[in-house]
Amino acid sequence: MQKILQGIKWTLREIGPWLFMGALLLGLAMIEFPAQGQSPSKAAVDDLQLRAKAAAAGMQAQGAVAPQAQPANKSAVEAAQERAKALSEKMKIENRPQGEADASFDGKRFNDVYQKELERQRQTVFAPMLEGSEFSGKSGQEILRTGKDPRFTPLPGEGERIYILVSSSMPSHVIRNYLKSAKKLGNPRIEVLIRGLVQDGMPQTMEWVRPLIMAKANCREEGCEQVWRININPNPFRDFGVTKVPAIVWSKRETRGGQPSPADFALIYGDGSLNSAIKTFAEAGLGELPQALANTF
Repeated sequence: MQKILQGIKWTLREIGPWLFMGALLLGLAMIEFPAQGQSPSKAAVDDLQLRAKAAAAGMQAQGAVAPQAQPANKSAVEAAQERAKALSEKMKIENRPQGEADASFDGKRFNDVYQKELERQRQTVFAPMLEGSEFSGKSGQEILRTGKDPRFTPLPGEGERIYILVSSSMPSHVIRNYLKSAKKLGNPRIEVLIRGLVQDGMPQTMEWVRPLIMAKANCREEGCEQVWRININPNPFRDFGVTKVPAIVWSKRETRGGQPSPADFALIYGDGSLNSAIKTFAEAGLGELPQALANTF
């Protein structure tokens, strides 16, 4: 009897799954599928689902269901987790309290660039403004220690101007000489002017101006040293009745349009030197600015 029971168990274990699979296929074959292009009826779908559930339940009861996938090797999972953690640390953006400064911005390179820019502004912007005053050549700290404000300290020839009127028709070396002379005197009241745009365009004007005003004519990088400025201002040409260039004008005040009194300006034509023109103005007793500049020759 025991052998018979063992035989039945073996038969169910080995052959049972195939019997259930056969029953499932037979059930599928007995279903009437609709013609192509038609949807199956709800009853047919429900019947198919019930048959599939019954077959799956029977196979599970006989131990015929395929074993579940084995979990991955634990060490491999842990290694992957460690790699992910390492990557997340590299990509992590540190949260900082609002307003906290980044120490990297206080590095030596940044400080060198900052100090260089301060020195450039002191030499090219502020030094010419203080030329001829008691603050000339002094640093900001030295000026502060005097207890005086240079903004309210009148400079020699307050309001007076020296205009050097040029045009793009002039030889470049003549204009460069005027720019170099202006830089050597270093007074911001000396202005080199053209009447208007070159060829009626700003790009053409910049292309003409740049090699003239740069210490190195072919320099096209930021921070290139300038010799002096060339500005566009038609007022002096019109107000002083200038008909040819170059022309050097002493004016009692900055021109803003309008006909000045003949006693308020003097005009010299020709490509003579800037120093020579200033000396002529000083000897004629015209204002304070020419005299102050002539004393620096």
